[in-house]
Amino acid sequence: MGDNAEAWQAYVKKKLTQDLQAADFQWSLFVAALHSYRHDSVLRPFPPMFTTDDNDNKDFDRLVAIADSLPSLTSIQKDDSLGNMDSATLELLYWVLNTRHFYLKSCSKETMAELQTMTGQVTSVPQPNYIFEVIYEGTAEDKFCEKKSGHDLIYAFHGSRTENFHSILHCGLQGHMNKNALYGEGTYLSSELSVSLNYSPTGTAWNHSLISNQLSCLAFCEIIDDPSVKCQVKDANDARSSRQRSLIQGSLGGEVPEKYYVVQNSDVLRVKYILVYASSAPLHRFESSWFRRHKFILSLLLYASLLVVIALYNSRMYQMFLRKYLRKQ
Repeated sequence: MGDNAEAWQAYVKKKLTQDLQAADFQWSLFVAALHSYRHDSVLRPFPPMFTTDDNDNKDFDRLVAIADSLPSLTSIQKDDSLGNMDSATLELLYWVLNTRHFYLKSCSKETMAELQTMTGQVTSVPQPNYIFEVIYEGTAEDKFCEKKSGHDLIYAFHGSRTENFHSILHCGLQGHMNKNALYGEGTYLSSELSVSLNYSPTGTAWNHSLISNQLSCLAFCEIIDDPSVKCQVKDANDARSSRQRSLIQGSLGGEVPEKYYVVQNSDVLRVKYILVYASSAPLHRFESSWFRRHKFILSLLLYASLLVVIALYNSRMYQMFLRKYLRKQ
């Protein structure tokens, strides 16, 4: 075994020992992005070992084959089978778990009560099955703390598809802005969990996950209270200033409603926790990897076939042929 492989093996083993649940979730988000029909845009960053030298061509088929061959992390840890893993699979697993500027930490369910208090949530809300804290390191932490200096923090929720969270964690929320939103351009958040949860549909993740292969993810975010953050503020002494804070140029819906926040500067926003709602659906599905990756094309073919059948049924020539055939029978 080469020096690189030994280092990868030691790192992965450490991550599985420290927090198996967090490692499982990290890999599940990667798989969700990989199997998305939008993988070109949501699988960012993309593992560089599966690109050509000029980074123009991405070998998705080989990447999917290797990712799908990985057994459960529980079995890897139990059997201590990292030493027998082929180098390509080991390198990919290492790349996914080695997040560099952040890491995930499993939290107890009691953390939810603290998050509700921080957002001012008073009504009863669905409780997540799992909570993961995003702990930032190095320059990512330093830059946010420097930006935060002298400002208060606002806490709010952001909902998005499961397949987006691989990119959200690595690249931030700026890549997921809604350009044509009702109240103007920006990332939309709400202090009401139930509002944001509507934008977090259940998505397919990883078959071998110890959590579930059907996940809905919700981001709990920290927002630096900066004038660029559009929201409702009450300032009896300066109504004009209050309106400027709650109105975005080009807004079709007028002022940003209460309990909503629209962030236009991604530097003042970061994900601090991820709430995970796990479906009780069976962990193993019987459809092939090929079928999962070509659902959209197969749907189009099915629709086209249906149109052909309808056209034939309404065709006079087809009806004449059918009557002639039935007479012969």
